[in-house]
Amino acid sequence: MTDAPDPAETMAAELALGLLEGDDRAAALRRLLAEPAFAAEVEGWQMRLGPLAGEVAEQAPPADLWPRIERALGASGAALAARLNRWRAAAFVSTGIAASLAAFVAFGPLQQPAIADRAMMVAQIAAPDAGPVMLASYDSGTRRFRLAPVAMPVGQRSPQLWLIPADGRPRSLGVFDPARMTEMDMPEPMVRLIGADATLAVSMEPMGGSPTGQPTGPVVASGKMQTI
Repeated sequence: MTDAPDPAETMAAELALGLLEGDDRAAALRRLLAEPAFAAEVEGWQMRLGPLAGEVAEQAPPADLWPRIERALGASGAALAARLNRWRAAAFVSTGIAASLAAFVAFGPLQQPAIADRAMMVAQIAAPDAGPVMLASYDSGTRRFRLAPVAMPVGQRSPQLWLIPADGRPRSLGVFDPARMTEMDMPEPMVRLIGADATLAVSMEPMGGSPTGQPTGPVVASGKMQTI
């Protein structure tokens, strides 16, 4: 008899591959923040799967493959079939897996202790027709943003981060290095504007940042903040 897979290990693997969505993803991210052992499990999956994802060529499976698998599972395999619906996306575009892995590797396991009155927020900042270019987290306990570039362009312009709250007016959070993790402390007036209805956006500005206090260059990516 084959032992049933450990639910925590399965969740860690799916989070590392970027296969979780909605409530499942939010639950996994809460565990990532609160449980060092779970964060280490996610990091272990990243290290094991990362090299493999980079070596696999893009290839779509036969159109009838997944229906045949699900038929073979039968009624007793309903739970596994539901899980296959999430995993099947991984078989279509290996580069998508690689991008998700790169995002989590760049972001790193967040092993901060859980605090009752601390709100943690995250945003996946993505280009309109591409994958994520940066991940961001905000800790209300420390009033600090943490930025993890994934595929930021590096060139002769400065990427600048903007907070766009409910009133729609961009506020500059500053320029950042597109090649490394950055942390930003938020001043009190800005803290009050950070919420689940806010958007983070990145524009490419002249070196040193926008000369006007508003975006002047192209906005290359944006993403909504969400509480986890």
